[in-house]
Amino acid sequence: ARDPEQARRMKALSEAGLCYFCKQGSVEDRTLPTSIREGKYWYVMRNDFPLDGSVHHYMIVPHRHVVDVHRLTPEERVEVFDLASWLVEKLEVTGYSMFVRSGDTTLTGGTISHSHYHFLVGGPRPEGPPDLNNVVPVVIAFKAR
Repeated sequence: ARDPEQARRMKALSEAGLCYFCKQGSVEDRTLPTSIREGKYWYVMRNDFPLDGSVHHYMIVPHRHVVDVHRLTPEERVEVFDLASWLVEKLEVTGYSMFVRSGDTTLTGGTISHSHYHFLVGGPRPEGPPDLNNVVPVVIAFKAR
């Protein structure tokens, strides 16, 4: 978790045996995600705790509790990209990154064991050579030991 409030929410749900992305939380303790678009198989939500430096950070989450994306049906696989296209149009962006959290969270950098796609838009790349101090930090894996 990148934020104390995010850690609190995740801990509360974990202790209750609930899944945030399955919408098993509650409005009262602010552990219920709010979708901005619903599909038949997926929903889109704004990330309440966006990555530092991002301009837009959304998540596309399957309604069904799926831990590994290889378990998705062909219909589910199509709809996720339809929703990404909807975000591109809604946000009027010309570039974005999309990555998936799937499988064992001890290997992926994720914290919730429910597959989901991150839709991320950063700012424009500055002129000159790449500067790693000027990037949106994303943990997508851990180094081999």
